Amino acid sequence: MPMNSLPLQMDFTEDDSKSPLIKLQDTAVVSLEKQVMDLVKDVSLPQFNETFLANLKSLKQHINDSEWQSFESWMRYWLIFQMAQQKPAGPTPQPASMIKTKCQMEAAPGAGKIGSYKPQCDEQGRYMPMQCWHATGFCWCVDESGNPIQGSETRGRPDCRKGGFRRMMVAPRMMQKTYSVEELNAK
Repeated sequence: MPMNSLPLQMDFTEDDSKSPLIKLQDTAVVSLEKQVMDLVKDVSLPQFNETFLANLKSLKQHINDSEWQSFESWMRYWLIFQMAQQKPAGPTPQPASMIKTKCQMEAAPGAGKIGSYKPQCDEQGRYMPMQCWHATGFCWCVDESGNPIQGSETRGRPDCRKGGFRRMMVAPRMMQKTYSVEELNAK
């Protein structure tokens, strides 16, 4: 780009008092302040010395409906903005991965006494349809809330399919006979 086509620029760094920009800024600010003061001087402003709600009612009496609607709209946005700037008052919310279901809380280590029944949960934290108390060898079927289905308790493993259950008589592990390699080969 040829330099001769650019307009000449003036350097104002030496003497700022001759700069037309500074003079314009000073007069613009003074002019604006004067205009605002002139506007406020002629307007009768309501006295704000009561509760917030009482002050709003007083203000509403001094302005017309369209101005009030604009003010109301502005106040809503301002309030939402202010609320978004504040931190929550309660405890810090936990990530969803840290929130536990009822089944997971009951099955957690430390919940209950040693040897007490602890429910079995699936990957999503729901109760498994068949619950067993391994210390006693008893199992039973439960609904989605973990409540036992009456009549399903058995020593062994019931078949807890949807729509009903069947008892499967299987001896608990501690009662099952173990065979040695020689005994298995003999059979």
